[in-house]
Amino acid sequence: MSPPGTPRIYPTYIDYVAGSVDLEFIGLLAPGPLTLCSSLLFTAKSAGHPDGQLLVKLVDPKCYSEEVHRTLAAEGLAPVLHGIAHVAGAPSAIIMEYLDPACGWMTLQDYIRAHPEITISTKHPALVKLLNTMKEKGVVHGDLRPNNIICRAEGQELEIKVIDFDWAGKLGSARYPAIMNPAIEWPGTALKDIGEDDDETLLMKTLVKV
Repeated sequence: MSPPGTPRIYPTYIDYVAGSVDLEFIGLLAPGPLTLCSSLLFTAKSAGHPDGQLLVKLVDPKCYSEEVHRTLAAEGLAPVLHGIAHVAGAPSAIIMEYLDPACGWMTLQDYIRAHPEITISTKHPALVKLLNTMKEKGVVHGDLRPNNIICRAEGQELEIKVIDFDWAGKLGSARYPAIMNPAIEWPGTALKDIGEDDDETLLMKTLVKV
């Protein structure tokens, strides 16, 4: 049985490799550097992945791109997406790799603030790889800001993984939502297509404001 305060309507999920497997919630993800929307994020475990915790995000089933998440994960540029659970009339549960802050993971925003001596721009090799991969794959994110990029230092290298694919999609079909934060200088407008260069433009503008 799921612990108090955790969802009880997702006893199983469809794992892309193992098929239908049990899902046991551990608890609400504790407030911290990776929990901007903590009310929607939970840690869990599964017989399909016995060696570590999983992260479960509850989302509107119409507003999450599994395709883009899996595309970037295949390139090592997003958390591994293990599977999904759909329940009629309820949010979908997206089950993915848990990037543990205890292992050095933090948002790119927090990394920059913690290392003011390091200059991070869209010319950084890790971000160049990300942006080039997205263009090669013909996908867009729509909200590619430093708080939606998780990173950790590996020696002189910076490993990055993108999260939050709520607006993402294929180039030419993904659109901005009807409601957008007016405090952010978006490169596009509500209900219009997310352009090929919009992610780079948004990231470039927001990096200098961290």
